Amino acid sequence: MSVKINLRLHFDQVVHENCGHIHIEEKDNIMKKYLLLIIVLLIVALLAIVTPAAADQNAPVGEKISLFGYAREFPSETPFNIRHGWIQPSTDDAIGVFDFELSIDGVLQKESFKMFSATNGDPDLLNRYWVYNFPYGMTGTHTFTGHWFAPCQYAVDFLGYTDSCAAPNEKVETNTRTLIVTFVP
Repeated sequence: MSVKINLRLHFDQVVHENCGHIHIEEKDNIMKKYLLLIIVLLIVALLAIVTPAAADQNAPVGEKISLFGYAREFPSETPFNIRHGWIQPSTDDAIGVFDFELSIDGVLQKESFKMFSATNGDPDLLNRYWVYNFPYGMTGTHTFTGHWFAPCQYAVDFLGYTDSCAAPNEKVETNTRTLIVTFVP
C-alpha cells in the first residue's frame, strides 16, 4: 500500500512513503532549473549590453576626431569622441567665460562632460576640454563645427579679435572650425 503526501518544499517536492521508506521526487525540478538558467543568462546578457553605456560616464569613448583637419572618412557605427577647449595660464582673467560648443549639421550639441585639470608650473596651466561622446558612432555624412569663445578683452589682447567690446568679459566667438566626416560601412 502506498500513501502519497504532498509537502510544500523548495521545488514542490512530492514525498512518497512506501513500506517505511521515504523517496523524494523533485517534481518539475528540471524545468525550474532550466528556467533559472534562462533567467541568469538574460541577466548576464543585459549586463553585457548595459555595462558599456554605464561605464565611466566621464571618459572619452573611441577614437578622437579633431576638428583641426581635413574632410575624412571614419568607420560607421564605431564609437568616437570630439574634445576641444582651452589650455591657458591660471593667471588669465575671466576664466569662467572661456567656452567651447559643437554643432552637427547646424544643430548645437550638449557636451557629454567637461574635463578640467591643472598642470603645475609658473604660472599653472589650466586644461579645459569639452567632450562629446558618440558611443554608437554615426552613419552618413555630417558637418561638425566647433565654436571657441573667450572674454572679449582677452580675445582683443591675445587672439587677434578685431571687433569692439561692449564689456571686457563679454563672451565672444574667437574661432570656428568645420570638418566634414563621412561615416563608411
